[in-house]
Amino acid sequence: MSLEDRRDGELIRALDWNELLTAVRELQTSNTQLRAEVDQLRATKLGLADGGTVTGPLGANVLTAAALRSPTLGAELVKPTGNKWEHSTDRATWTTLVTKEVVVSRTTMFLLIGHGSGKAEDGTHPLEVGIFKGSQWQGTDGVSGASDVAWGMGHSQPSTDSLRHTSQIVAMALCTVGPGGATFNLNYRARGGQKSVTIYGPSLWVIRLGDPTP
Repeated sequence: MSLEDRRDGELIRALDWNELLTAVRELQTSNTQLRAEVDQLRATKLGLADGGTVTGPLGANVLTAAALRSPTLGAELVKPTGNKWEHSTDRATWTTLVTKEVVVSRTTMFLLIGHGSGKAEDGTHPLEVGIFKGSQWQGTDGVSGASDVAWGMGHSQPSTDSLRHTSQIVAMALCTVGPGGATFNLNYRARGGQKSVTIYGPSLWVIRLGDPTP
């Protein structure tokens, strides 16, 4: 008769306790081996020694691996100076909302995501949001059929002057930075000027993807 077959109140023999102790020890040994295998998998797949990039899918069990805390990988949420929430302008030229300087010792690829919610005063002067590396607007290459626009830019334009609703705005860019560093800016403007646009809670996610070379 095993332990699980015994009824409440029945005495347990020493032999039964020995069987239980053996099972517990086997379970502890199994867990130790499993932890060692997981640690070895992290080191192999994520390249802890050289801070290598992640090329395969990430599970929740490896998100705390040391390589993800290395200088070549990671993510940071950057907010405006002074954590200012509301920003308005009627200027047609770009105005900076969020700035982030990065320093890298090796070529590193960054995914940049600008986010906020905003509105424009009328339908002919939309709110536009762009991501810049230094003074260069990202995503302007290869645009056809429109001028002064970029892939991944954010745009908010009411259909009529009476529908000035706040909408979510997202701007995205993929940038490669060589050894040394760069400055990223999340900028906004009122296209055409003269009419006001407003953006609330602007933020910039700066995500280090590692070395872009295979």
